[in-house]
This record gives sequence, structure tokens and C-alpha cells, in this order.
Amino acid sequence: MVPPAAVVALAALLAAAPALSAEPGTVEFLAERLATVRLPPDAYRMEELGESNETLPADLVLATKGGVLEPSCRHLCLSRPDCLGTAYRPSDQQCLLSVRRPAPGRLEPAAEPWVLAARRGLAFLDEPCQRTTDCSLVVPGSFCSAGLCACLEAFNRTEAGGCRPLGELVPADGVRPADDALIREEAAAELADCSAACQGDALCLAVEFSAVSSTCRLYSAGITDDLGADPSGEWRTLVRRLPTATGPPPADFVQLGGQWWFSKHAAVQYRQATRDCASLGGILYHGREDGTRAALAAAQMLDERIFLGLDDTGIEGEFVYSDGEPLDNLTTWHSGEPNNFRGSEDCSELRTSGLLNDIGCGTNRPYVCMWQPGILRSAARGRPVWASWGTTTAARAVDGDMDTWSGPTLPDEVDSLEEQRQHLTVDLGATHQVTAVLLVTGAGRSAADTTIYLSSSRERHDAAAAAVCRRLPGQYMRHRMARLYRCRHPVQGRYLHLVTDRLRVSWTEVAVIGAQLDGDQALQPEQM
Repeated sequence: MVPPAAVVALAALLAAAPALSAEPGTVEFLAERLATVRLPPDAYRMEELGESNETLPADLVLATKGGVLEPSCRHLCLSRPDCLGTAYRPSDQQCLLSVRRPAPGRLEPAAEPWVLAARRGLAFLDEPCQRTTDCSLVVPGSFCSAGLCACLEAFNRTEAGGCRPLGELVPADGVRPADDALIREEAAAELADCSAACQGDALCLAVEFSAVSSTCRLYSAGITDDLGADPSGEWRTLVRRLPTATGPPPADFVQLGGQWWFSKHAAVQYRQATRDCASLGGILYHGREDGTRAALAAAQMLDERIFLGLDDTGIEGEFVYSDGEPLDNLTTWHSGEPNNFRGSEDCSELRTSGLLNDIGCGTNRPYVCMWQPGILRSAARGRPVWASWGTTTAARAVDGDMDTWSGPTLPDEVDSLEEQRQHLTVDLGATHQVTAVLLVTGAGRSAADTTIYLSSSRERHDAAAAAVCRRLPGQYMRHRMARLYRCRHPVQGRYLHLVTDRLRVSWTEVAVIGAQLDGDQALQPEQM
């Protein structure tokens, strides 16, 4: 019999599965799970563990069979999806099938030697693995780390040996989870009851709630497309915002106010300051009145005029912070400012008085970088990865792939808008939940109408295949500048697509803030 194709995504594994009642990480959960999903090809092979003076205790024995040869013993195990190992005694041809991998610490002494074997492709936490699906098929929310199964960083290990997602449920207006990620549907009188059901379910990453029918739907995946919510407005969608990876800040950052990390640098021009901060895994200090100013003042970082991460370089008069948010009403300008003196003041500074002033971006000013915990290393790091209109060839690609190439500067005159469009695809190496994207553009002209997508498809970014992180109307992406853009709600996918009109750039750097959901290659929190 040819084994079925491997199942590599949690949502796909659960697509046709009924609600599971057992606690993830337990033998009972695995038995329920394996009754409804297809095993990967590797799970039809056994790994020899050698001879041992220990054997299976009674509570791990799934079945026994006497008078069989050792290959037949292993075949018996492979014929049962709930069998994870064998113990075979050659002296009397006794075969024991095990519900767990035969491993030191869970065996008991034996008077005679036993030959042990373990099933490949299925592993609990702390057990050997070769790929993430070995772990995630048995324990959702786990991955293969240094050859052993472990919980992903955004998941907490449970007493039963499962992995439970962390984080809070936040609104996701205008979108909904994919139908094939539905775990179950149940009655709920209030939205709070539906939220509590999700928080108590180790597989739940999103919910839909209808007050009209008092119905709650739990989903094993977040927002993966942009098809939109129920047009009637009956259903509300909440998605679990997972905690982002942290990691240590760069060595020259200091902690101030108990929660913020800063470093001060010598005077440069504005665009250079934004790029320098991005290279350290941070953004130019935005200057909002959120408690950070007092901490900076106490550390004598505001004893001279400094650049702020606040500019209207995209659209005149529409100031945007370095974290992609629009200017709020709490910002206090110096009298008569901003005045865009002589039409050339698109950036801003913080004076020692605590008031703001708009200045030219070519002015040199000291600056303060604000570390952003959770920025994950870019898969595009240090490589030109822009793809563009129809003259692409694989020979031009830096990695031999037509989707990641750096073409020549486009001509100023083209026949259609489609020919002006550029498309960047970055493989994050695994499925991630993304909450923000840090972009550092290279040399080139500004853009209009830029959209950031997350998709499970390398080729597609249409509404049925990709979720919109953020739409950037106007000329938000600027020549040689860095800015952080927060997604309108957490989105999920492996491939980041950046599609923009009328942009001429030679390269870009991309990093994401988010949490890994599967995959063997984790993006590490570090500088870009």
C-alpha cells in the first residue's frame, strides 16, 4: 500500500476532523487525532533503538502478540496508527506494541534482553524528531528544535504535555477565518462565553460569534485570506494575538522606565537615522507622550535637539510616526509650527523645551533609537529581492528564482499601470502570525498605493489566497527610509507579498514582528 501524502499544516490536519475531547499531548488525544488524519510517509517506517535490559511497563502496552518474528512485530505496529513503538523478546518471540516511544525513563528493568524500535514521523514533546510535522501532528503548537520536539515560543507547555497558545483575543473587523480551519461550533449566550471557550481550547486561534443565533465557532487558524466577513453583520470575528518573540536587545541599548529600550547616536540626516535604527532592530524614537519622554529626560538623552520619528514626506501635511501611525492630538508643537518653511520642512525635531518643530530632512541632528521587541530576522536580508514587470529571467535572480530577482531601473514611460507595478515576495521560512512589518527601501523613487499581504502561496496574493496586513495609500514608502507598519489585525501566512505601483527601487529590507506557527527554520529575533 502506498502511504498517503504528508500533511504539513495544522489547519489542513484539522480540516475534516470532528471536535477532539482529550487534552493535547496525551495518548488519548493522539488516538482521537490519528483516527481522523492521514499519516505522513515517514510514519510507515520504524527506527531501530537497539537491544536493552529494560522493557515496556504495563501502562504503555497497547497489545501483545506471541510467536512472531521481529519484522512481523514491527509490521503489526505500523498497521495501527496509535502504535508508536515495539519491544521484542527474541527468546520466546514475544511482541509488545507501545502507545509511546520506548525511551529511557519510561521503561522498567527486565530479566532478559529486549529489542526496541520506535515509529518514525510521530513524536511527543522532548522526543527525537527530524522535521516539525513529526511533532505538530502529535502535539499542535510544537516544532522540531535541535532534534527534539518543543513548544513554539508563543505557546505554553501544559502539565499534560501539550502546547497551548498564549495571547489575547482582539477584534478582526471585516474578515473571518477560513472554513477549513473550523474546530467546532457550540452554543454561547455572550461573546465573552465564546472567547472563554477559545481561551480554554489548546487548538483555538480565532472565533466567530453570532448574538442572533447564540452560536460560537472556534478555529485552528487566524486570518489567512481577505474574502471578508458575513455581509449581514451578524457575526463578529476575534483572533488570538500571540505574544511576539523577544530576544535580547543590542548591547548598546539601555532600559529606561522599566519597559523601554533606547540608544542615542551622533548627528546624521533623517533618512540615515531611520535606516540606522532599523539595522539595530528598532525605529527612530517617535516622541509620543506615552511616558517615554520622562525616562529619556532623566537619562539626559533630551539635553539637545534630536530628530523625532515623525514626518510628512509621503503626503504634505499628513504627519506619520515611525511606527506607521498617524499624528495624534497629544503632540505639542512650538508656536507657529509646523510651517513647512520654504516648502522644504518634512521632518521634525524635539526641542529641549519639549515642543516640536518641523525641519528639513537634510538637517543633521542627533537621534534616539527605540528597540522594537519581536522584530524577526528578514529572509531577504542583504539581498535584492524586487520582482517586476515582464522582462524577468531566472538568470537575473540572486538565487536563480524568478520570484526573487533584481532587475534594472524601469523606464519612466510604460504603457500601462500593470507594467509599472512591482512585486516583492519574501519567504519567511515557516507560517507566522504577523502583527507589523518593518520596511527599509533602497535607492529609487517614491511609491503610491502599496499593499502588504501575508499568504500561504508563494505565487498568489489575491483575496482568496492572502490576508491584507496593511494598505498604504499615497506615497508612504520613501527613498532610503525605514518605517514600521502595523497590520490592521494579526494575519497569518508564510509568504510576505509587497505590491506597489510606480515604485523604482534597487533593493529593500523586510523584517516582521510576529510569532512562528510552524516550520523547522525559526526566524530569530535580531538586528536586520
